[in-house]
Amino acid sequence: MEKWMGGDMHPSYRILMGPGPSNVHYRVYQAMSNPVIGYLDPQILACMDEISEMLRGVFQTKNQATLAISATGSSGMEASYVNFVEPGDVVVIGVNGFFADRMTQVASRCGAKVIRVEEEWGKMIEPEKMISALKEHPEAKVCGVVHGETSTGVWQSLEEIGAYCKRTDTLLVVDAVTTVGGYDVKVDEWGIDVCYGSSQKCLGVPPGLSPITVSPKAMDVLRSRKTKVQSFYLDLTLLEILGRGKGLLPHGSCLDVLCVERRAEDYL
Repeated sequence: MEKWMGGDMHPSYRILMGPGPSNVHYRVYQAMSNPVIGYLDPQILACMDEISEMLRGVFQTKNQATLAISATGSSGMEASYVNFVEPGDVVVIGVNGFFADRMTQVASRCGAKVIRVEEEWGKMIEPEKMISALKEHPEAKVCGVVHGETSTGVWQSLEEIGAYCKRTDTLLVVDAVTTVGGYDVKVDEWGIDVCYGSSQKCLGVPPGLSPITVSPKAMDVLRSRKTKVQSFYLDLTLLEILGRGKGLLPHGSCLDVLCVERRAEDYL
């Protein structure tokens, strides 16, 4: 086993064939060698605005609340539930893999009553099965599904589920960590209310960012919460100012990875 005993670290080049991270374009690497600048530097503010606009293209959405959270993809999942779920809310989640199961754990920690729609790992959940569960639980506040399950490689059909949720008050939350940037994720067309991804997979950026987009319907639900969002760091009522072109954050951000993300989006 190789050990790093301090000093300079020069790992040999690897062709990364696992579920993530993925290899990074050499010109994207170059962006990481730029000098560190301040959070309120005009270039950083412009960079944040450009990232939000480019992510709208990646997510195929016009959602104003579209931004990159400074944290890994798990923060996108956490943000999707901690913002929209309050204690006692009913949440219907399709479970056919490791990360779908993690969704249920995150929702439970937010105090949700979780309804699991189970399918064998390695198989897609038939949309009719999800819709049937939603009909049995019309009070469901959130329906959660994984678009591309990292643990099995299974793709999930979303159009029918989204069309159903669009006709109800239920929010459709989609994990697109594995797919965004590499497979069509049509947020507006499919009726997705909250969709999140991760920088280190198909976007070809080192770990450190979780792109997320939130529909106006979901933002209205968020603003009408009876209780405050329990996470300050992931509170989208504070973070969504990025999507409005304000370029300001309530906390520090991964500036170097943001610059890399901006460069990488040129190659998508």
